[in-house]
Amino acid sequence: MKTELFLNRHIGPRQDEIKTMLNSIGLNSIEELIDETIPKNIRLNKDIQLEPAMSESDYLRHLKKMIDANLIKNN
Repeated sequence: MKTELFLNRHIGPRQDEIKTMLNSIGLNSIEELIDETIPKNIRLNKDIQLEPAMSESDYLRHLKKMIDANLIKNN
């Protein structure tokens, strides 16, 4: 697996891995897995409003700004 991209390092599983997982537990889809594991009364019934995605480098810059804002500076 190529790991230089954030997507390849952190976003998974891949479609073939999902198929293998579902086959091993006797289910046909992720939706079926969700139906069997998460009670309907605790599920969110609307889309989550998220900010647009950042690239990995943009996020690291954003994170650094947040960290710097929380540092105690000695005078």
